[in-house]
This record gives sequence, structure tokens and C-alpha cells, in this order.
Amino acid sequence: MRVVFFRVTSPKEKVDCVLHLVRKHFEKKESILLHVSSEKSALFLDGLFWKAPSEGFLPHAVVQKETTECIAITQKAQNLNGARFVLNLCPQPCPLQAPCQVIYELEDATSPKAETLAKERFAVYHSQRYEVEMGLL
Repeated sequence: MRVVFFRVTSPKEKVDCVLHLVRKHFEKKESILLHVSSEKSALFLDGLFWKAPSEGFLPHAVVQKETTECIAITQKAQNLNGARFVLNLCPQPCPLQAPCQVIYELEDATSPKAETLAKERFAVYHSQRYEVEMGLL
């Protein structure tokens, strides 16, 4: 499994990175799962995807059970839409396995605590022998 970290240094960069990744997979008709740690995070993404991109919205769903939605947002540690791509927005490493092939992570440099958590996730993935790399937008 591959893990791709994207370095972000501001809240705007975080939002832009999330939108870029989700839009990229949506345009390719590839499912993506967004794994979040709280209902607040899920609701933030829900609102964001209704407003962005400016030329329309990104069809999605906040889910707690299996779905066929291409873009799914969940707190559950399950791949509820069978996505091969997962954007982990939780402070801990992504627990999902197959059919997931790529886990996206944010190397969040917006605060010392966030940066420490990103480094810890990186170390866990590396210790599990995942193919870890840095991505560019």
C-alpha cells in the first residue's frame, strides 16, 4: 500500500489540498473515502463540498453505513464505499486496508502539535513497511 503525504502550512492550503484530491478522483470517476475524527469535521467537509468548486458542487455524502457514493465522508474505521483512495484527516494513522491502495495524509505544519502528529503517522506507516512518499499538488 502507498501512503502519500502532502505538506500544508496554512488552513487555506489544507482546504485547497483536500479539494484538489477530491476533485481529481471525482473527475476520473474514482471513489474516494474521507476518514475524519469528528462530526464537526464531517460537517465542515459537507459544507465545503456544497460550495466548492465555484462552478458547481462535489456530489458526496456523510455516511455511517455502506454506500455507492463516489465521495464518502465518515468517522467509521471502515471503507464504506469500497474506495481505492482514502484521505485520512484523523490525527492517528489510517486503519483501513484492502481494497484501499493509496492513503493520502496531510503533513500539517500549521502548528507544532499537528506537525508532531503527522511525523508520528509517518513513522507508523514506515514501520509497517508501507511505501511512503511526499506528494506535490
